[in-house]
Amino acid sequence: MVKVSTRRGDVVLVIESPHFPPRSKTTGRPKSPPQFLIRNADGGYSVFLSLPKEQGSQTKSKDTRDNRYCCFLTPDDFDRVRGYGFDGMADFTLAKIETRRASGDADHGKLDGLVSLIAGLIAPPSLRSVGG
Repeated sequence: MVKVSTRRGDVVLVIESPHFPPRSKTTGRPKSPPQFLIRNADGGYSVFLSLPKEQGSQTKSKDTRDNRYCCFLTPDDFDRVRGYGFDGMADFTLAKIETRRASGDADHGKLDGLVSLIAGLIAPPSLRSVGG
C-alpha cells in the first residue's frame, strides 16, 4: 500500500508478512500480521517493525500494536525497497541494522534483540517466493 501523503510522520508504505498468523484461536478471525511501516522523516524515511501487542500488555495506550524503530532510509533506499516483499524488506532492514551496530553509536543489546525478532519472522531462503 502506498499513500501519497508527504507530511512528516505519516505512513507511506506498509509491508505485511504473508507467513503470520493463520487465525486467532479464540475468535477465529485472522490475526494482525507483523508489518514494516515506513514513515516520512526529515530527509528520508523511518522504518518501524510493527507487531500486535501481547495479550495482557501493561501499557495504558489504546494502540493495538507495538512499533519498534529499525533504521533510516534515504530516498534512494526507499525507491529500492518499494517493490520488496516482507522477507526482502527484512533482509534489507537487517543489513541496515548491522551498519548501525558497526558504527558503534547504538545500544548493542537492543539491536541484538531486534535482529533476533526480525530473523524469527522471516521464511528460510528455500521457502521464499521469487522477488523476496
